[in-house]
Amino acid sequence: MASDARGVGPSCIAALTLAAFLTLGAQAAQAQAWSTRAPILEAIQEVAVAELDGRVYLVGGLTGFDVSDRVEVWDPGSDSWSFAAPLPIPLHHTTATAVAGRLYVIGGWSDLFATPLAHVFVYDPGADSWSEKTAMPTARGSPAATALAGKIYVTGGDPGDTDFAVYDPVTDSWQTLPPMPTGRQHLGAAAAGGLVYAVGGRESLGAGEDNVDAVEAYDPQTGSWSALAALPLARSGLAVAAVSPYVPAF
Repeated sequence: MASDARGVGPSCIAALTLAAFLTLGAQAAQAQAWSTRAPILEAIQEVAVAELDGRVYLVGGLTGFDVSDRVEVWDPGSDSWSFAAPLPIPLHHTTATAVAGRLYVIGGWSDLFATPLAHVFVYDPGADSWSEKTAMPTARGSPAATALAGKIYVTGGDPGDTDFAVYDPVTDSWQTLPPMPTGRQHLGAAAAGGLVYAVGGRESLGAGEDNVDAVEAYDPQTGSWSALAALPLARSGLAVAAVSPYVPAF
């Protein structure tokens, strides 16, 4: 799913299908079967994907070399897509996470890998509107984020690929945390069992270059990182999901 300034990467449709599958519930998961759902409204890649209140949000991305502000929403009940209010600015390689009924979109690029951003935008589905919150301590493109105990942990990205910080939506404030041991971008993140996991990624913007197999976990109770068993295959631009008690990577 990754791309760089030298060429556009492969389609994110596979990631979209994965996100859709993960929302279908325990029955579909137990069946261990894939099924095709309605296609997205407009072909796009390098998107952020998150689930909020039972719907899947597809945020920003690239169409060719054009940066998008589009937000598409998939309703699994009707298997249909619709447009939500667009982002305040076009974004790609951003990250999206839902907390307390709101969708948070953090970091990314608004141009082709020249100007990383620290912006934090929050979407209110009831009002179908966006607002801006306190920016990250450091600007980063292609970071990874996950929610744990009502807070959002954002790790990695370019530049500052060891940067790690937590955002509290209640106080609209950030706290800088101990850096991630293995610096990387285009990584995946998930929270499970009270820990924040950073999975895979790569050391540079080049697609398929410098992939890492590192899997590391952060414990908010101790404020420390630990190294876990490495991925069987070094990879980047991957999708990671928490399915208790496991954290699978795809």
